[in-house]
Amino acid sequence: MKDNFFVYSVGILAIVGILVCFIGYATNTLPMHTSKQTHAITTTAGKKKNCKCCAKRLERVRKANKDLLERNPILKKVLTTTEHATQ
Repeated sequence: MKDNFFVYSVGILAIVGILVCFIGYATNTLPMHTSKQTHAITTTAGKKKNCKCCAKRLERVRKANKDLLERNPILKKVLTTTEHATQ
C-alpha cells in the first residue's frame, strides 16, 4: 500500500510540474521570456570650445585621410562605393 502511495505521489508531482512548465511556455512568463529592464544613461552635450586646437587637429586628420586616399586607389574606390550605398 505504501509503495502505491509513493508512486502516485511522484506521478502527481510530475504531472503538476509538466503543467506548470507548459503554462509558463504558453504564456511566456518564464524567466527566460521576461525582458530585462535596462536604464539608459544620458549625458549632457559638452560646450564647444572657442580655441583653435580642435580645428588644427581636425585639419591634420582631414589632411592625413586625403593623403591616404591619394596613395591608395583601391581604398578610395571602396570608400566611394560605400558612401553611395549608404546615401
